[in-house]
Amino acid sequence: MEDNVASLAQATLEKVDALLGEMAALNDAYQERRAAATRFERRDMPIDLPGLNDLIASSKGLRHPLEKVVRARSGGNAGASSVKDEQNGERDRKDMIVLSSVANHPGAQRWDAIKRCHGLAALRRQFPLGDKRLSTAVDAVVENGAEWLKVSVITERKLIREMAEDGWHPDDSDDDSSDSDDDGEGTAVSIARVAALLVKAARLNRCRSRPPRVHIYLPNISEGSVSAVDKLLSKVRRAGIPKGDERPVEVTISCANSAFAKSGVPSLEMAFANLLRNTQLDCLTPTLNMELTLLISLVSDITHGDTEVKHWYGTQTVSHIKDEEQAPGIRLKGLYSVIRNKHLVCTDEVMREFFNVTNDLGTSTTQARAAILFGRTQEGVIPSEYRDLRSRFQALSNYPIPEDLRLPIRTVSKDEFDDSRENVEALVEADALPRVALDVFDKLDRQYHRACYLYGWVKNITTVSANSLTVQQVYAVVNRSPDIGPDMFCAPLVIGLNTVRPCPEDRWNGLKDAKHARRDAREKEAKAMKEAGAWGPALGVRSK
Repeated sequence: MEDNVASLAQATLEKVDALLGEMAALNDAYQERRAAATRFERRDMPIDLPGLNDLIASSKGLRHPLEKVVRARSGGNAGASSVKDEQNGERDRKDMIVLSSVANHPGAQRWDAIKRCHGLAALRRQFPLGDKRLSTAVDAVVENGAEWLKVSVITERKLIREMAEDGWHPDDSDDDSSDSDDDGEGTAVSIARVAALLVKAARLNRCRSRPPRVHIYLPNISEGSVSAVDKLLSKVRRAGIPKGDERPVEVTISCANSAFAKSGVPSLEMAFANLLRNTQLDCLTPTLNMELTLLISLVSDITHGDTEVKHWYGTQTVSHIKDEEQAPGIRLKGLYSVIRNKHLVCTDEVMREFFNVTNDLGTSTTQARAAILFGRTQEGVIPSEYRDLRSRFQALSNYPIPEDLRLPIRTVSKDEFDDSRENVEALVEADALPRVALDVFDKLDRQYHRACYLYGWVKNITTVSANSLTVQQVYAVVNRSPDIGPDMFCAPLVIGLNTVRPCPEDRWNGLKDAKHARRDAREKEAKAMKEAGAWGPALGVRSK
């Protein structure tokens, strides 16, 4: 006689194994991506995808009760005549409770929601609330830190019961004026309470100077079927509206009939490609503001082909050359992926410092590439027509150049942007820049840095850089204020110059003390920023 309970237990066990298999496949895909990365890229990549091993371990716990049921019912004893019918019925009842608890576990719905996302940074995270408490756990940090996904499997029936217990009335208005000063943390309605806590945490744990977007997914609730529920969801969406000087937080609610749910779960291959992709590239502005380190990386001989190690090269330059030998052309391809099909500009201060460095220490090919980037000849003459700059640049590189690389880089003159402190003060007074911009101006130690980052800020265009410490310094200053910082993209790789000669001894003696002092100060500051959680996207702490 067929044991239907045993068959159901086996089928449920196979579903759990399939779920675990997909999670393990994501881990394999991440490890493959990490193994293919360069040493400098791996520096910012965790050994394991944060939270994934914990999620796999907790999901494995679903197997144990199912295996117990399958083992207990194997051998065909379920229908033996020696066992009384009521004993069989009691065992069936207990086993069905086990199967029901596993079948109703939200793991599969949460995993399906995560597979719809992009730019996975971490799983199962909690965030500080500023009072020794942690927020409720989010299921995934996505969009490379810019969004928190929380999946709630609450049913419509349970939500209505919670609303009744909280004193919610169906005729409550959903106007903004009905929102009380209560922050929502004390409500009995779980969705409202979760949203309030996550909004509070988002304001305190900014990513790239902006509060992350809070995305709550309700796969078991359809919007439009119950008026009171719709009004509640409208109220929850307004949870991020600031009161006073608070920072606004975007709150998105997706239900079973939302575009997010209807988008469907992609194939594993597509899901992993989306999850392991840097979604910051999607947010770059059509015009990019180029920072000095990125320009140097673009013209260095190390980036474009084989480079011989000289005895005067420092350890960092040698490591760049060794990395290029291990993965030829990868760095240049990564740089092109950021700047291709974009209008490229840089400030006059950055351009002059760039040519100072390349003309003083660069090889002839480095200097030729530098001239081409700005539509010049090596003698500094700007031709009346920019003819075939791309092919000239290609002739000086071992690797293909994208057809949509737009040259030359346009220089922003002093007349177009005055980078003096007096002008920054005037821009602040005119509300063209937030007041924290003055603090950023004072923090940056080089005039070309000030010109670069403040120009991108005031023009609201993305500043692309390979100087991670300076980028993080700007964020650290901005995050101490209620303001939003400049739009910046930090490339994962920086490539130094293969200089034509060692730095002259007299010049080195004059610079080394200041250089070492600056390096020590920056290292100390970087350590403090990491300890304070200001380094990279705020990923919170692992969920218990």
